[in-house]
Amino acid sequence: MGFLRAVVSEPGTSDRDRLEFRYALRQYDGLDAVRAMRDDERMSPAIRVQAGTTLVPYDVDDRAAAARVLHAIATDPEVRPVLRRRAVYELAQLGTVGRERATEVLRSLMVDESVSTTVRIRSARTLIEQAPMVRRAAMAVLRGLLDTPDPLLRRKALKAIGLLEPTEAALELVAMARDGLVPAVARVWCAAAVGLSPDVREKAAVAVRAVALAEVVPWQVRRRAAADLARWSELCREEARSVLAG
Repeated sequence: MGFLRAVVSEPGTSDRDRLEFRYALRQYDGLDAVRAMRDDERMSPAIRVQAGTTLVPYDVDDRAAAARVLHAIATDPEVRPVLRRRAVYELAQLGTVGRERATEVLRSLMVDESVSTTVRIRSARTLIEQAPMVRRAAMAVLRGLLDTPDPLLRRKALKAIGLLEPTEAALELVAMARDGLVPAVARVWCAAAVGLSPDVREKAAVAVRAVALAEVVPWQVRRRAAADLARWSELCREEARSVLAG
């Protein structure tokens, strides 16, 4: 205990370690020091999120304080979007009211053009999974993001769309997988996203076969394509194995 208290008092100790050690000392020193870190607006948002979620099980007031802190961080445009999403996730764990407030924040994030496309896609996907009343709006946002130039982000958006419209998503993913203008690694990942669907498995196999046999493609990408081909196509299995054998 003496060592931990010394580390906590050391000016060079990081806030993350200080929080961890203060929590480790809770049976001896109580939780007030952890609560102080949660409520201290000078602390980094990440530390406050961690402190708030750690204290949720202990007291009704701690649960209410966590909801307040998490909502403040989730709605703060100065906070990194990835951390805002984490705060939203934790907020959604705090009962019906927490889920309702989290839904409001996610709706704001998914239409916010100032945040990354990845955050917008993930926010929309979470709404599709957890908030049936806003699924239509989430689908509209996802379809609007399909014009992003990054094929891997388009793949993420299509996978989210596929939660409600699997055929639509599968056809678009196969089209990307067969598009020679799309980078080989993205083509393989798009094919993998639909390769287990019986309706489009053969089309996905055709797409990865083209990548597996293309000698100009990096070996690690060809190997992944050949492995997928061997799983999906009995007719091409020997051909795929020959590629894997080098």
